[in-house]
Amino acid sequence: MHQNQWLAVIEELGGNQEVFPVPNSFPQDEEAREFSYSYMGFQADGSQPASGRWSEGTSIDGNDTFTSQPMQPMGEEPNLGRAREKSGAQAEQM
Repeated sequence: MHQNQWLAVIEELGGNQEVFPVPNSFPQDEEAREFSYSYMGFQADGSQPASGRWSEGTSIDGNDTFTSQPMQPMGEEPNLGRAREKSGAQAEQM
């Protein structure tokens, strides 16, 4: 996804076109396809990310369509535990 997005930005800025210098040997059926062509924004207010060539329309590789969506938390909140001794952490984290 990132390579597709960067190439889309380069294309939008008038740079190289029809160049896809990214390895394409990984089987797409093994990808997490719900994220493969999705641009996720980190807006604190939950609004849609900025639109552009990298977030809408046909993907550079031609295999799908770019979409955009606000970032959503997934899964449980991790419990990372306390910092290890001599880890360089702040005293409050020990």
